[in-house]
Amino acid sequence: MLCCLDLTYKLKVLRAKRSNLRLCLRFQSEYVADHDNRRGFISGFTGSAGDAVVTLKKAALWTDSRYYLQAEEQLDCNWKLMKNDDPKVRYSG
Repeated sequence: MLCCLDLTYKLKVLRAKRSNLRLCLRFQSEYVADHDNRRGFISGFTGSAGDAVVTLKKAALWTDSRYYLQAEEQLDCNWKLMKNDDPKVRYSG
């Protein structure tokens, strides 16, 4: 797992740069080149399937059951894991 402070800093910088935009940034990627791996960079999650959403106050990662354990190990204190097959989780990916 990446250091919580490292990802905290990345989220802080991202939020500061887009604070005037008032929109939700979505990082979706599957089988991408290293230089396009925005989801992995911002969240620390290296699985090949998942969506990361960062708002001004929260950060969440949606993935399926193949990656739950990996995501739990790789996401730090800034992130909430949203399990796609959980009936309480709304997902429209």
